[in-house]
Amino acid sequence: MGCVYRYLDKRDNIIKYIGIVWSNNRTLKQRIKEHIKNDDWCDKENYKVEYIEENIVSRTDAEYFEAHYISLFKTDQYYNKSKTGWGISTFLPVRNDWIEYKDRPLEFKELKIHKTQEKEFRHNSKPILQFDKNKKLVKHYNSIKEASECTEFTRCLIVMCAKSNMKRFVSTDEYGSGISMTWEESWADHFNETGRSFYYFKFA
Repeated sequence: MGCVYRYLDKRDNIIKYIGIVWSNNRTLKQRIKEHIKNDDWCDKENYKVEYIEENIVSRTDAEYFEAHYISLFKTDQYYNKSKTGWGISTFLPVRNDWIEYKDRPLEFKELKIHKTQEKEFRHNSKPILQFDKNKKLVKHYNSIKEASECTEFTRCLIVMCAKSNMKRFVSTDEYGSGISMTWEESWADHFNETGRSFYYFKFA
């Protein structure tokens, strides 16, 4: 038994992706996990997943339905890149019996966290610049990994600073525990007054 599924954007009520699952492929649950992990557009909080499975008993049926609905809902204007020119079928019936897929919220929350972490660590190969408290260039590093190894700061903190576009800096906490953390720009004057060192990071 196979199924055809669709992603409905809850923000504008537009269907933006059509997909299929067939019996020898994988389950709908597995396919949705793959979308969350691999597709930047896929945010489970903004999309509702619906599916139909009645009378879809083979891969041929599923492929046929998929191509039909890609053309019917014009999802090639969004995230479908295959079967975009097959056209609307005159043989398939109009289906209004889409079923909303119900998932376990915690499971997808965890997947979203892992996806964010993976995207952050992809930055490891990007060159990074380090600046002093006066925002003068201190050193150029070939990667975030190298910057982390040459300073006392973790890669995660360096990424957070670099993504802030010089609006956050990194230093140890103000209580002298030696724990590094990021701070908002509004704390810069306080750090200057106390004579504590801090640094900015930026992607090269």
